[in-house]
Amino acid sequence: RPCRRSSPPSVSSRACSLAERPPDEHLVVVLAALRDRASLEVRPVVEHGIVVDHLVFEEHLDAHDLAVFYNGLSHASKRTFRPLGQTTTRSTCDEIVLDNMADRDTRMDLVAWHNGQIVGWCFIWELDSAAPTFGLAVSDAYHGRGLGTRLMGAVMDWAKQQRLQQVDLTVVQDNLVAQHIYSRFGFVRTDEFTGDDGLRYWRMSARP
Repeated sequence: RPCRRSSPPSVSSRACSLAERPPDEHLVVVLAALRDRASLEVRPVVEHGIVVDHLVFEEHLDAHDLAVFYNGLSHASKRTFRPLGQTTTRSTCDEIVLDNMADRDTRMDLVAWHNGQIVGWCFIWELDSAAPTFGLAVSDAYHGRGLGTRLMGAVMDWAKQQRLQQVDLTVVQDNLVAQHIYSRFGFVRTDEFTGDDGLRYWRMSARP
């Protein structure tokens, strides 16, 4: 039978989650206000299905919008954030959504929606490892508005609730803005290295 859920404007009103996590395990919808008082919806990525005559047809709508978001990031943004390479595909984002489902539960991806589009993405991947990996990206038009801090706060609160022992990340050494945000959430430098792209990186770790 159809289920009821809160959906972003880009999702059909008949869409419902096919594999919801229990509410005590994952974040629910959070309405966040940015520094300029713009309101947006923040929630985990979900798998949606279109319900027609009580039959559910899979359609990973979040995967499509996540691919659009990622491929729309500027070259400058992808210089410092490209976990999916320079561009991504719908099928890759389908896997990300599916890995958030309860039967896999290897990633936690949080997305921010505004005006029917994903404008921010924050995640912790490799939840089945000793040191899960953190990542964060915000649409260029939303830089400097406090969205990155909001997303990171929500994900790190979740990590604390899940009693993760450690979270790791890598950051380009000249990305001082990101390093400032990370340090506010307890991340400290643990190592440095040169990436395949020739850039110098810091490894940073935190204990939520």
